[in-house]
Amino acid sequence: MWKKPSRLLSVILCLLAACTTLQDHDSSTPGERNPEKQEIPESLSFLHSKKPPCLEMVRKFCDKLYSPENQGSMSFTVGTTNFDVKMGRTENDFLQKDYEFMKSKLTGWKRFPRDLRASLNSHEFSRKLRQYLSRTSPQKMTLQNRMRTLRDEDELSFIWNLAVKEVVLSRMEKQYPGYSRIQEDLVPLELKYEAQRLGRMLKAEIAIAIWSNHPNWKMVESRFEKIKKTYVDEIQSSKQLPADLQQKWMNRVESVRLIVPGSDPQIDMEDCYKNESNAYYFREKNEITVCAGDFNTEEIDQTLAHELAHALDLGRSRYLFQRQSKFGNHLEQIKEKSCSSKAFSCQDWDTMKESFGNSLAEFQTYKADLPEFNTCLQDKALKTPIPDEYLTRIAKENVDETLADLAQMNIFLRVISPKIPLMNGSSQKNPMYLNPCAYYLWQTQAHPFEDDMSLLLFFTAEYRCSKEPVAAVRFKIAIDRAKDLQEQFVQAKVGMEGVYSERERLVTDGYSVSPAERFADAIGQRVFSRILAAEQDMGVRRARYLFNNAWLCRKPSLQKLFPAEARVQKNYYVEPHSEIVQRQKELLPDEIQEVLQCRQDFESHQCVMGDQ
Repeated sequence: MWKKPSRLLSVILCLLAACTTLQDHDSSTPGERNPEKQEIPESLSFLHSKKPPCLEMVRKFCDKLYSPENQGSMSFTVGTTNFDVKMGRTENDFLQKDYEFMKSKLTGWKRFPRDLRASLNSHEFSRKLRQYLSRTSPQKMTLQNRMRTLRDEDELSFIWNLAVKEVVLSRMEKQYPGYSRIQEDLVPLELKYEAQRLGRMLKAEIAIAIWSNHPNWKMVESRFEKIKKTYVDEIQSSKQLPADLQQKWMNRVESVRLIVPGSDPQIDMEDCYKNESNAYYFREKNEITVCAGDFNTEEIDQTLAHELAHALDLGRSRYLFQRQSKFGNHLEQIKEKSCSSKAFSCQDWDTMKESFGNSLAEFQTYKADLPEFNTCLQDKALKTPIPDEYLTRIAKENVDETLADLAQMNIFLRVISPKIPLMNGSSQKNPMYLNPCAYYLWQTQAHPFEDDMSLLLFFTAEYRCSKEPVAAVRFKIAIDRAKDLQEQFVQAKVGMEGVYSERERLVTDGYSVSPAERFADAIGQRVFSRILAAEQDMGVRRARYLFNNAWLCRKPSLQKLFPAEARVQKNYYVEPHSEIVQRQKELLPDEIQEVLQCRQDFESHQCVMGDQ
């Protein structure tokens, strides 16, 4: 994950024969804050200065961005290159990223599914949305106007959500005639799950319709391909890396896919495709997305470079090691047979149990890539070594918590029951009967290395193969044996993670710190420096760096008012990223300073990716 801390384009609606016609995406709309390009402000004259102070450049830029006249929105030209940050509000008081999302519903209107458009049209959604976006500024509103605006906002939200529900209901009725007439508490579970899947798939269609042809997303796609190529160049030139690691990293980078935010229905990304300011690397799927709140508000080269680095980090390395291990192969086979129509072999299960401990021992052979570099990236001293009894206790606590959660939701009972009882005295087929993967909406979501999934796999296999004649005893034995196996499995995983574990308990107890985010910053900045170096004009180069770092600028806040105290406060909670001022420094490593030709004006500890 990159961070948590817009180009507002226009539409003219023409209502003709109940259809909506859109004008060019970059036309103007009342209320939109779209200032003319300015010359470089005097306060940013350092863009062309000789050897300006590095951190001071960032601070002056941030001060200008959140000055009273800009308030998070800034637009100017350096040479022939235009730069924009749109993190403020429109003249009529929308967050710019929210405004862009709502506007893009209109520009993507023709690409919406036909049934969704029909439902929205029946409530005049597009006309009402355009009217809402054209509201006047709050300073010019009467109290009645303001109340009307609140009603308009709620009405638009209601119409949108209603249209989504109507489309899902209509599609379910088409696939399963009579579905709409079933009493709510008598709807078969298979149909409930199918309705949820259709809802997710509809939202994915919406996300694709809104963003796939959007010029800002097209820019993300273009930059992503360029940054992947730059990564390969950087890795090839890093002669200090072992040759096998170089090849492994290049293969990983080239295999990463970029997806439109919200386009994968198996991942809940509703906030991401709306307006979230963030970006994500999905470790199991090897996919990256940049959220709409990011690519509509600022430059995203640095964000993409950071996220791509996660494909190389220790978390991804451990995941691949586990999947490719003997134990991982056995677990995948058990999952495949447990969750499909294939005959389940109790002999295979007994064989796996016999080799359980020996297979898990392979985890002890895992070696972290670049251990000195990753250790350097940890930001505090750790208690070492991690005691074996501590690992045993952590594994037991983890399994107890997972088991309690599943038991409280009656998941174990759902696994053993062929039928689900209904309120009218009848019953329906249980899709989760002896199929632990049905715990998820999509079976492909069921990753066997997830704690809940592996525990359910062990339980289901034990229950299937038990010869105990007493049902309740059979049930308890299956849970207890699954718990024992799961404790061994979790202890092996935690031991493998060691001092680099991301688990909150190990971090708070002082035994581990995950270097993942600092690793992504460090590797990402090496690549980003190459991107910057391609700019011949030093002013453009520095501006591009700053406009990629606008998200690190603090709005007026208590943290900004009390920076030292804010750093103290951060010691009392777990946060994968550095404190914001510290991170500004960490994103100015030597290679960035060199390419920006600025002088270091802060103390920092840098980690060198040298010979290991």
